Amino acid sequence: MSDLWAFSVAAYGAPGAAVACLRLQDRHGVDVNVLLFSLWAARDGHELDVAAINAVVKATADWQTQVVQPLRGLRQRLKADGHGAPAASAERVRAQIKAAELEAERVEQEILARRGRGQAADCDKAGLARRNIFAYLEVLGCRLDVDDQAAVDLLAQLADEPPTADEPERQDP
Repeated sequence: MSDLWAFSVAAYGAPGAAVACLRLQDRHGVDVNVLLFSLWAARDGHELDVAAINAVVKATADWQTQVVQPLRGLRQRLKADGHGAPAASAERVRAQIKAAELEAERVEQEILARRGRGQAADCDKAGLARRNIFAYLEVLGCRLDVDDQAAVDLLAQLADEPPTADEPERQDP
């Protein structure tokens, strides 16, 4: 298991983190893997400016749009409607798609981990994580409300010391 994947599993499993990540994903189109990469970089003292975030987004864009998002969409459609299949059969297929989606996200993190993490910075990790996340949100052109800001604050705290966790269970939005 790569260091980024291990960090991401632990961070995503922290109380409230999955909800915060999915809020930013659903409301602003945030790629949760890039978000977690931003936290991982901060944990190790690396600041990601807008140029570094743009490079990361560009490096993962094809994989995200051509592989991860179609799997996620198919999984979500099967959750809403079995398309005439018996419920148990549709759920088995959905579980397989969910596993494939999680593996696709792990592969995306391999792409991210090879990108490097920007310039080393000397400051508190939570503050650095906040700056990294805001650089990403700036690239996406996001405007945050109070609840979005709370999600960012919660996630930024994970750069300090996320709990350890086993393999993640994909949250279903």
